[in-house]
Amino acid sequence: MKLLVVKLHALGDLVIITPAIKRLRDGFPDAMIDLLTTDWAAPAVVSNPRFDQIYVESNRFFFDPGIKSVVPLVRLVKKLRGKNYDAAVVFHSNLKIHTFVRAFGITKTFKFRSAANAGNFINGSENSIPLDEERHSALTAWELADLAANKLSGKSIKTHGLDNLHYEWYIQESESAEAMRILELSELKSHNFAVVMPGGGVNPNSKEMVRRWDSEKFANLIFKIQNEHETPVVIMGGKSDIVVCQDVKKRVDGLLNKDGWGNGHTNRRSFPLDWSGEHDLRIAAAIMNEAKFVITNDTGPLHIAGALGVPTIGIFGPTGYRLKLPPGKNCFSANTNLPCSPCYFSSFKNCIFDNIRCMDQLEVKDVMKVIGKALKSSAEIVTEQDLVK
Repeated sequence: MKLLVVKLHALGDLVIITPAIKRLRDGFPDAMIDLLTTDWAAPAVVSNPRFDQIYVESNRFFFDPGIKSVVPLVRLVKKLRGKNYDAAVVFHSNLKIHTFVRAFGITKTFKFRSAANAGNFINGSENSIPLDEERHSALTAWELADLAANKLSGKSIKTHGLDNLHYEWYIQESESAEAMRILELSELKSHNFAVVMPGGGVNPNSKEMVRRWDSEKFANLIFKIQNEHETPVVIMGGKSDIVVCQDVKKRVDGLLNKDGWGNGHTNRRSFPLDWSGEHDLRIAAAIMNEAKFVITNDTGPLHIAGALGVPTIGIFGPTGYRLKLPPGKNCFSANTNLPCSPCYFSSFKNCIFDNIRCMDQLEVKDVMKVIGKALKSSAEIVTEQDLVK
């Protein structure tokens, strides 16, 4: 059996479908399972043992095509046609992507369908499932993989619920070693610092600032973490987050008194550290893996932290934690739980109020309570593991 998985964007979305990929591999342990993705999302599957080969193409070839895209895409089509895949599993509802996959000469495809394109399938609806934006994305993806596995092998398994799914992220030994080196240089110890990520919501295909909590509140949150939890904070983010991270760092510095904070840190006045834009995503993930806990907006790093199993607090507003919070006992949401949330599905279409209340009404004290809950739960999980041992 030769299967091609197609998931072109985005980074967090590729992490979200990792339980679905596991379902495919469990169903076809001896099959050749390849992945087609883009350079923006590809870091999510480095070292993932469930794929035999990963084809990585430029994001712009698919989502901002021009005359320079023609030759690379023609080469890709010829290459994949030559693989003679038995089936493709396409984690998209976009008809343009479906049409492109058909050019690979794959006769059987399994894919999402939306209300807008329900009647436009060559294979018919029996090889697709509805992309229901009011259900958790990981569960919907798993069900698509389960459909493909059942149709192709005739073997069914007990239906999984969301609680049985877990995201996957594989850290290489070299990445872990580099993370430890960075921490040592900064006088940080494993599981004794927090990572706070105030940015996110930006990728080559969209810019969604409504996912970001207020910078002033992030600054006050960091100040409280360092004083009340005696925990140094590292501010992290990508290159697109540098401005907001610098702003948060400056605000925290303004809150610190001359004595700094905490005990036992010789360079405590330098905290929080701002590492935004300094490390690539793979090294940043390895650093997150050593953190005591991670706090982030609803963006790619939220799903990475959830995959790593680190105590993770996601700040949610329009997107809705019930649909996007990673599954697992270590993942928690900070939200106002307003009845109008979530209102953000494929795109944000403006709030019905004069401000985005689900974000504006979320206070620092609310997030601090969730941090306490996450740390307590994490301690209980560790205790349970010790008892098992």
